Amino acid sequence: MKNRKTLGRDCDICETTALVAPDPFATERIFDACDWEQDSKVRGGRIASALRRLPIKKRRFAQAVLKGKTWREIGLSKSQFNRELKNILDFINP
Repeated sequence: MKNRKTLGRDCDICETTALVAPDPFATERIFDACDWEQDSKVRGGRIASALRRLPIKKRRFAQAVLKGKTWREIGLSKSQFNRELKNILDFINP
């Protein structure tokens, strides 16, 4: 029980401090949150531009990876998956 009480006390102290203490980075976080939609559009444009430069076979593989598919779901061996990924990165970053 001692550890549980200590953990609760520490959490209470952290929460109280977060509510009372001034945050010097609050303004930056607010501006970052406001610019999130614009940053997301720019990031999406960069990804689309990079994908357009790839050949169709590599583009399909890259899109599957960006959607979160694993090497098992794509149907490749782990080493082949890593080789394909490295080839795409080398193609994009000469």
